[in-house]
Amino acid sequence: MNKRQAVADAIWALHAMVRWAPGEDITNLEACKASGRLHPGATLTDQLTMIEDEIVVDDNLVFYYHDASEPRGVIVFRRAGRDWIIRFTLDGVIETARPLLEVPAYLAQSQLERLGTVGELLD
Repeated sequence: MNKRQAVADAIWALHAMVRWAPGEDITNLEACKASGRLHPGATLTDQLTMIEDEIVVDDNLVFYYHDASEPRGVIVFRRAGRDWIIRFTLDGVIETARPLLEVPAYLAQSQLERLGTVGELLD
């Protein structure tokens, strides 16, 4: 399997239609609001708009997440003064979209392999 192509295909699928793992859209939104990572009035529409805006920004970083059960893609970006991730399956289904509290620690995980930027992958 070509990791770069698999992640690029998943990003294109997300660009065509944002899909969440069942129930994860509401669970993710409520967890982010409860922890103060999103403002209390944030809606699923707000979150969807943010995701749609960010998945194709050329400068956002893209990683391949090595997982024995199911590899994933990760996009890391900065929005409104916070670092965020969008983690998704290679089928183009979002598992989480949330701010990162400890960016260096997250990016230091041995399972993450930097693939480049969105622009490089989708070029």
